[in-house]
Order: sequence, then structure tokens, then C-alpha cells
Amino acid sequence: MTQSFFSPNLQYLMMDFELFGGSAKPSPKVTKMSVNTRNPTQLLSPRSLDGECTITPEYIPDSVEHLCVDGITNPEKTIFPSRLVKFATSSNYESQFNYPPTLRELIYQRGDHPPPPIIYLPTSLESLDIEMNIIQDTSIFTLPPTKIINNDNTKDNPLHFVLPHRLKNLEISCVQVSDENDFSNRIDPIINCSNVEHLKMSILHFIDLNIDIRRLDNGCVMMNLGETFFGGIYRQQHRLGNIIGMRIKGH
Repeated sequence: MTQSFFSPNLQYLMMDFELFGGSAKPSPKVTKMSVNTRNPTQLLSPRSLDGECTITPEYIPDSVEHLCVDGITNPEKTIFPSRLVKFATSSNYESQFNYPPTLRELIYQRGDHPPPPIIYLPTSLESLDIEMNIIQDTSIFTLPPTKIINNDNTKDNPLHFVLPHRLKNLEISCVQVSDENDFSNRIDPIINCSNVEHLKMSILHFIDLNIDIRRLDNGCVMMNLGETFFGGIYRQQHRLGNIIGMRIKGH
């Protein structure tokens, strides 16, 4: 495959990583890329045999604004496109990425391996999609441990925040749950240690709850389910185990 294979006006590209590099570099007008690192014989081989992608200008044009890559080689040496706005990847990386200050949306999808001890989040984020961790020997879900990294020289991020201060939209998913068991989601860190205003909970891939959060001047919090009147105003108390419980019945 050579450069002439790509249309000079190509803007969206989905391609296997093994075909990249050298003379097959995509057009500089590409703004959206999805790079597949799965082994072609994935149905007969474990995910551990899948490949990894190198994110450098050699493979990813600087014009790319939306990028989706499963496995990445040497995250700390990654060179992202300078105008990257949206990035989707797995959450299996032990080290942090050098995110550009333009990044606004991050989608983390858990891979086949356990998540790292800490997930790094850049201060420029406005939207995040992530899987919840389940506390060992319980049916309680909570945010994974996070560390905020300053990628845009901001001085406005409170030290106690677990999410970047600009982040208003958060989507969390709970997939490690049986459809016949009770479980709970801890959202007190989201309420107390972030500026999230729109929270979407995806449960078992078929139930979505959209919750609007408003922090009032008197220390109370107003929460309602989407664009409905179902909800209320809550006064928070600092005690262990502030959780929202949900019962999911089998279908």
C-alpha cells in the first residue's frame, strides 16, 4: 500500500495499525481516525497477542481531532496531534500520557487486564466516559482512583477534586453486576469533589440514568432525573457510605 491509496481529501479513516507507517501515512486532511490493534485471528487467539499502536506524527497526522486507539506503545513517549479534541482508548496504562491542552473529551474503555492503580486525567477535560470499580467483596461501585495532571497550565483546579474542574459531563458504566442482584453506586465523591453537572449511569448496557446535579448556595444539592420532576433537594452529611442504591430486576 502506498500514499496514493488514500484520497487527498480523506477526512475519516478506520484502519488496522499493521498497515500504517512508511509510504502508507494517511492524508494530512484526516480529522478523525480509528486504529484497530486487534490480532486478525482474534477469534482463535487471546487478547494478550494483540498488537499496540505508536502515536507519533509518523503514523497519526497532526490534523487529527478525534482519535480512537485500543493499545498504545510507550504512553509516556506518545506525541498527540496538536489539535486533538477527543480521545478514546483503554484504561490499562500504568504511566500518564502527554495530553495536548486542546483535549476536551476522554473515553476510557476497560480492556482485558485489571485497571492500573491510578488513572490520570488532564485538567483540560470537559467530558469523561469511564467504568466504575467494584469494591472487593461488596456490591458497591465507586470511581477508580484518579490523579489530575496539569496539561494546560491552569491554576484553578482545587486540590481535593478527584476530577478536573472543567469537567461537567460524566458518563459512568457498571458492567460487573448481575441483573438479579442489588448493588450501589457511590456518587458522593462526584458531588463533593468535582464540578460535574450531568451524570449518566449505564448499567448492564441496557439501562441509562441521566441525572442533573446543581450545587446550591446553602450547601444543599438539587438532583433530578433528566428533564423530569423526579428528584429532590438534598442536604449532605459527612459520614461514611453516602451511596445511591439501585435494584435491577431481570428482563
